[in-house]
Amino acid sequence: MRSIEDILHFRSDISPFLAHLTRDREEITAKEGLHSILEQQSLVVGAEAISAAQYVLSRGERSKVDSDTIRELFGAVSFTETPISKIHCLLEIENRQVHLSPYGLVFLKNRLRNRGVSPVIYLNNVEGRANSKLRSLIKGLINESKSAAKEILPLSSFFGELLTSPDRSSSNRTMDFSWEREWRYPASKGPFEFEEEDIFIGTCPHEEIDEFESECDEISFIDPKRPMEWYAPKLIDARKRLDLKHSVV
Repeated sequence: MRSIEDILHFRSDISPFLAHLTRDREEITAKEGLHSILEQQSLVVGAEAISAAQYVLSRGERSKVDSDTIRELFGAVSFTETPISKIHCLLEIENRQVHLSPYGLVFLKNRLRNRGVSPVIYLNNVEGRANSKLRSLIKGLINESKSAAKEILPLSSFFGELLTSPDRSSSNRTMDFSWEREWRYPASKGPFEFEEEDIFIGTCPHEEIDEFESECDEISFIDPKRPMEWYAPKLIDARKRLDLKHSVV
């Protein structure tokens, strides 16, 4: 018989990491964003609501909620459980509203999990029935326990038909975000502060590795668009530094 811990050490499809990638924004580039994160040692929830639960609210319902509450109910910091060798699959995707960059940090999943980062809850809306169920859930949570709502609602995403509110007609379009293997840190928990010991490795374009490594005492950087074999010594050193038993790619 084998222990589950021993089995998971060799499950290359189950990553022991969670990656956070930056993106270009109006006020700051993806590269500048990573520099800021390293300087502040903190990830801050953006102004945008990202939870799928927001889409089932009517315009009237949303207008009655102030912007800070909207942010706490539907905002979060996002991570992905995608293995390091497949991070490039998240980049340069056509027709995406959010374009992720190769700039980011790869964290130890167990450390983030202990600080309140959770897997996204993917609602099945293939038959278009999730709208009313999610509306009932939102109303129940907000009426009975707003603190619980701020922990649960930010984690919602979906696959199937687009979620819609009562005052919007269905477009018959479908989406599937489950392949992103997303985890989130709810906005209500405040900024996500971290230490260098929480980070396995950083990511950036190859020609900028020296620039980013000069800011860190122990964190090495790799280019997620290049084969991981290029960076085998760095990955091995990072694994030894953190005493990891898992497969790292």
